[in-house]
Amino acid sequence: MQIQPPVINIFEKAVRKAGRSLLRDFGEIENLQIQSKGLGD
Repeated sequence: MQIQPPVINIFEKAVRKAGRSLLRDFGEIENLQIQSKGLGD
């Protein structure tokens, strides 16, 4: 395994944290779209 500089570790943690919140947001949007459909849809 390659040793990474500390700044890369900081960027990696920030990207992973942002990714979790984006996944949560997209999940909420998907649920809203499903809930807005009517009985005939």
